[in-house]
Amino acid sequence: MRPRYFPYIVLYGLGLTLFLSLLFNGFLLYNLSGKEVVLAPTHSIATTVSQKSSFWKQQFIECNRHNHAKDSVIQVLRHPPPSVWHAAKHTKN
Repeated sequence: MRPRYFPYIVLYGLGLTLFLSLLFNGFLLYNLSGKEVVLAPTHSIATTVSQKSSFWKQQFIECNRHNHAKDSVIQVLRHPPPSVWHAAKHTKN
């Protein structure tokens, strides 16, 4: 292989990799968004939009719930309740 063709081969490989990555991500997004809604011609556009928005709202609500649960655990760990041993130690003095 001649050295002057090497940059072109590398660029071709990177372009092919980018194309395949975008193709695979598009396939994953297509499967995630719900094929039955996209393939069914009887649904109106408003129905599909409302279904997708309700899906994303549900995802957002679940994410908020998980974040609040994590925050409450962090608060408990940051300010632990005084233990019985610690309270008994201070009452003797």
